[in-house]
Amino acid sequence: MDNNLDAVDANEQTVGGLSRRSVVRTAAHAAWVAPAIAVATAAPALAVSGKKAKVKVKQTDAEYDTTTTGKGKKKKKFVTGFSLTTVVANNGNGDTDGPATLTVSFSKEKSGPFSKPPTLEKYNEGKWTLSGKPTAYTFTFVSNGPIDAHDDKAFRSEYSFNKPKYDQGPATSVSVAASATKGGADSDTVKLPKFDYDK
Repeated sequence: MDNNLDAVDANEQTVGGLSRRSVVRTAAHAAWVAPAIAVATAAPALAVSGKKAKVKVKQTDAEYDTTTTGKGKKKKKFVTGFSLTTVVANNGNGDTDGPATLTVSFSKEKSGPFSKPPTLEKYNEGKWTLSGKPTAYTFTFVSNGPIDAHDDKAFRSEYSFNKPKYDQGPATSVSVAASATKGGADSDTVKLPKFDYDK
């Protein structure tokens, strides 16, 4: 018996100049090589997936818009509306891969200006678009394009009350919530103080 494994038996069939033993050995070698290739190609994908967006709401502020009528003892101060500003930032190292959504909500009160829904008068349309029809005390906006990594989009809006002039009103809350498909969500709440200009 010949113990040389590299020798080809007389009964061994050859295909295209390769013995059956050679074909088996070649297939076994390929089975070990294939996983090595798969691991090597997966590495870049893992590196890309490490970049993530992170939505953050900051610098939210709201204040009343007022007007004054009359002179001397008849002089009187009224609230006609209010303005809201906020900044939606991306604190991550990847973009949001799509627009961000910003929802502005107000608390309904039993009396005063927020006893009825306010009217949106204007907002910075260059960076945001009103999405759909406002529903009572909620307005939804969509950013014009994604928010890049370590960048932000400022939002400014002005609202008027259903009644032209209010001289009294309770405190109320204004909530701002932002989210993105890639970047998660964040929110902030600010208070509009109680006022009584009739005293």
